[in-house]
Amino acid sequence: MAITGNGHSTKQQVAGMLQRFLHIPDEEMPKKLDATDALGIAYCHFLQLGLPHGEGGAKDWTTYAKRKGLTDKGLTGPAAQLAAALATVSKKKK
Repeated sequence: MAITGNGHSTKQQVAGMLQRFLHIPDEEMPKKLDATDALGIAYCHFLQLGLPHGEGGAKDWTTYAKRKGLTDKGLTGPAAQLAAALATVSKKKK
């Protein structure tokens, strides 16, 4: 529901909305719809966390992750790909 506004959306609809929200080019979209489901879960979690704020708050997620020790150092496979995708999205928004 958080992605499409409808709890009965197809996997293709969720993938399409994620592509629009995250500005992912066609050639970079995951080909497997299970991968876009996982990205949707991660995106919903991201939305629920909200951006860091307050006195001394981080200006972006990269800074926040570094301060909290949540770096992508040592990540492999899908985790590394998700970290790279999130970093790309952060750079595009600047």
